[in-house]
Amino acid sequence: MIVFSLGFLFQSVLVLGSFSVFVYFWKNKKSQPKTKSVLAGSALVLMISLYFFVLSSLDFIHLLSGNAETAKGECIWTHYDGGKNSWVEFTVGGLALQTGTNDFPKIEEGSFSCEAKYLPYTKKVIEIQVHD
Repeated sequence: MIVFSLGFLFQSVLVLGSFSVFVYFWKNKKSQPKTKSVLAGSALVLMISLYFFVLSSLDFIHLLSGNAETAKGECIWTHYDGGKNSWVEFTVGGLALQTGTNDFPKIEEGSFSCEAKYLPYTKKVIEIQVHD
């Protein structure tokens, strides 16, 4: 939950920062020489960050209200290590979900029966139960 909240906070700062850069250069477009390229770049960053901010906001509402989705079935747990970026992806009944490598340290790579609670928009796992 803390990692998700920090990501949500980062996306909020990114939206506000790109919006403020866009507004500043929009107001001062005659005095700045490279205004068009900065406006285009900040508009692109603003649109992308707004998209992810909306998805995270919807998931944050689901997280706070306790309305997480549940998937049951045979889980295939796969660990990907890409140097600095590593994550865990697993499939539950054809649904691909992902989580961080340190979120569930006791689960090993492989196939097993499980029940996972996840956020519906970003498909991030918040809880998993392994069945014997």
